[in-house]
Amino acid sequence: MKVFITGTGNVATSLGTAIRNAGHTITGVFGRDRIEADKLAKKFKCQAFYSPSEIPTNSEFYLVAIKDDAIAGIIRQFPKVKGIVAHTSGATSLKVLRKFVNRGVFYPVETITKTNPRSFKNIPICIESSNEITLKKLMQLGSTVSSEIYQLNSRQRSVLHVQLYLPTTLPMRFSV
Repeated sequence: MKVFITGTGNVATSLGTAIRNAGHTITGVFGRDRIEADKLAKKFKCQAFYSPSEIPTNSEFYLVAIKDDAIAGIIRQFPKVKGIVAHTSGATSLKVLRKFVNRGVFYPVETITKTNPRSFKNIPICIESSNEITLKKLMQLGSTVSSEIYQLNSRQRSVLHVQLYLPTTLPMRFSV
């Protein structure tokens, strides 16, 4: 599968590495920081892009692995693409991607760092999609990097995300 990565941080680096190690092709990396984008593109042996208008439109997947509060701004500038656009946020609704017909969420349920890369095989990945075809394709991609794939809607994912980051001394009374 051909996957374009938007972002150069922890999730973009680790998830992109897992996807590449699973045999997929990283077709490009978008990052506003040229140094970081160039570094990640070199690692993935692909081209770096520094403006949303430069993003190629022919990848199968576009993973938006950036900070939650930056997703809406980047998506407004994103070109019309043929592939599936999915963000990696646990707390951001699928609605932020509403300009795309084939949209989804590809949320790894784990605190991820660049310096301590882990195998994604046992990291749960939560999937949400706009339609059944997109769901199937996201699950196919997910199953190549993890053995734990779950379908959750935006509300369920948000509750899960909050539970993960609450202090462990608080009683857990949320249900998904």
